[in-house]
Amino acid sequence: PSRRTTEMRVTNSSVTVSLQADVAGATIHYTMDGTMPTAKSSPYTGPFNVFLRSGAKRDITAICVLSDGRASTPTELILKR
Repeated sequence: PSRRTTEMRVTNSSVTVSLQADVAGATIHYTMDGTMPTAKSSPYTGPFNVFLRSGAKRDITAICVLSDGRASTPTELILKR
């Protein structure tokens, strides 16, 4: 499936990631290994820290899931240090 991707180069070893649903009432589910999230993936409960050593990369991919089970297009954030 298609996904919206944003790449970000960071200089700090720790980055705080905050996610926000585009649709009221939707729940966010995400992965941090580049795989496609599902409604069974980790639920987002609030901002979290991502630690990156020099030269490291982390892929965070999230979807919004509605109460009827429909899911949004995945959004991917690629952090590079």
